[in-house]
Amino acid sequence: MTKLKLAVVIALFAGAALLWTVQRQEEARLRAERDSLQSQLGPMAGLQADNERLSNLVVQAKAPLSGEESSELLRLRGEAGMLRRETNQLPRLKEQNDQLRAALKAASDAQESRLTASPAVEPPLAVYPKTSWAFAGFATPEAAFRSLNWAASNADTNTFLAGMTPEAYEKMFGNASNGNPAEDLKNKINQNTEFRILSKEVISDSEVLVNALGDAEGFNTPAKLIFRNIDGQWKFTGER
Repeated sequence: MTKLKLAVVIALFAGAALLWTVQRQEEARLRAERDSLQSQLGPMAGLQADNERLSNLVVQAKAPLSGEESSELLRLRGEAGMLRRETNQLPRLKEQNDQLRAALKAASDAQESRLTASPAVEPPLAVYPKTSWAFAGFATPEAAFRSLNWAASNADTNTFLAGMTPEAYEKMFGNASNGNPAEDLKNKINQNTEFRILSKEVISDSEVLVNALGDAEGFNTPAKLIFRNIDGQWKFTGER
């Protein structure tokens, strides 16, 4: 082979090798470009899916509601409005609640103060207004008390003698040196408009203490009157 032919063959081989190298490089570049495009297509596909979903929602939102859906929507709107109104009323209701609590506490404090300040007053056992004064006999301590008051209001000494022990009568009337003690007592008794029996204490089977009160001066302090059963009749024996 001549040198010329050898040079041509070498040149052809060199050209073929260069072309093969260039083709491999181009193929590698295209593969890289393809991979890059595919990696970009993934997010684009997701975006496209989201666009389609949102578009469907927009269409559904613009579409007319069915009767049932419309009723449900109105109901929900009504409940929401009611809740808003109730929420707006909460401050006012809380203020009213605080005021009621304060009033209740004040009333409770006042009641406690009244209970602490003075003991509860027990109601009387009996009340005898002046219009009811009359002779009631001596069968019970209460009857004897009424009869003696009536006797005093009429200066009836005979009834006094019947309703008292001799010692009590002597103590009440026997020491008067002058005047008429029965008339004096009558004037004093008739200044009362009523008499009350506040309480009664049984001392024994034959003796009872009657706590009595009038409303005129000299009688408006409770008096502890002792009555004793003598032969079935209750008689005043004095004060304790």
